[in-house]
This record gives sequence, C-alpha cells and structure tokens, in this order.
Amino acid sequence: MPRRDDIAGRKPRFIGFLLIVLDLLLVSSASLACSIFPPIVNVAADFDVLVVDNGRPIAGIPIQVFKIGPKSDQPLLTLKSDDNGKVAIRGLAAGDYSVESKGAIWVPGFVARVGDRKAKKLTKLVEFHWPFNQIVQTQSLRGRL
Repeated sequence: MPRRDDIAGRKPRFIGFLLIVLDLLLVSSASLACSIFPPIVNVAADFDVLVVDNGRPIAGIPIQVFKIGPKSDQPLLTLKSDDNGKVAIRGLAAGDYSVESKGAIWVPGFVARVGDRKAKKLTKLVEFHWPFNQIVQTQSLRGRL
C-alpha cells in the first residue's frame, strides 16, 4: 500500500503538467486567431489566372503552382503573367493546388481545387491580387487588434 507521502508527491507534479499543457493550448490558439487562410476556388483542369493590382493587369509577375500534399517542396509549374496579366494553367490532375507568387516578395494566392464533384460551378478565370492587399473580413473579433 502506498504511503501518504508518495501520493502527495505525485499530485503537485500532475497539476504542474496540466498547467503547462493548458498554457500551450492557450498560446497556440491565440496565435491562430490572426492567421489568414487562402480562399479555395473550384476550378476546371484548364483555367487562367489574371494578376491585378488595384484592378489593373500586371505583366511579368511570377506565379507558382504547388501540389498540396507531402511532396510540395518544388513547384509543379512556374509561369509569368503575359502583357495582359494572364497566366494560363493547363492540364492539372484532380486535387488541391496552391497558387502563389514567389518573386521579389511572397504573395499568398488561393487554393485551386480541381475535380471536385460537389462543385456547382467551375471557375475558368481567377483574379490574383498582387501585392496582397485585400481587406480581411471576419465574423467576430475579440480582444485587442
């Protein structure tokens, strides 16, 4: 049978462990509060990206397409916008792809979802705002901003 001192020694360590876990959960959830996630756009296997700045097309902006998954280190496609600001992306297999700009500055774009059977409408032209200057819309805010 354990002695009273053995049981009493375990309780403070267990409470300390719980406090550390609780602190980690609170800190990690607070850091997620200001995260911006790219929009998901249901696209056809062949679609165009229009790179714009304040509504005007921009030429020469590098656009990269990454397959989302375990092997997404190298871009699947690296293209530049033409004189009209367009980038033609063709022949993507079904799946999710990150479309972003990694030129002089990194600009998050969107997630292109190809082959979603539940999609009611497939987009064939997606606007890419460069540099990223969209106003973030929220449902609610709490705390200080």
